[in-house]
Amino acid sequence: MDGFVATTLIPHGILLHDIVAELLGPDTDPSISSRCALSIMGQCLMYRHGRAVIDRACPELIAGPDEIERTAEHIVAFSLAGLRAFS
Repeated sequence: MDGFVATTLIPHGILLHDIVAELLGPDTDPSISSRCALSIMGQCLMYRHGRAVIDRACPELIAGPDEIERTAEHIVAFSLAGLRAFS
């Protein structure tokens, strides 16, 4: 697990943080950029690790590839709206 975290999760997290920081602008407090990046990750993790619950509560949201794509688009739109609130 440590290897996976070091070679995959941390580099992707850094990339996401850098993208978020760029979208928020250079005057943004780095802790805000970090929290925003973690919030975006949290949405993705919720859909991934909460799949068993989502399948039971509202399966239409992730029932197939088209719905998963729409959910991904929602995460992007929701996250960008949230980032605008901080920029």
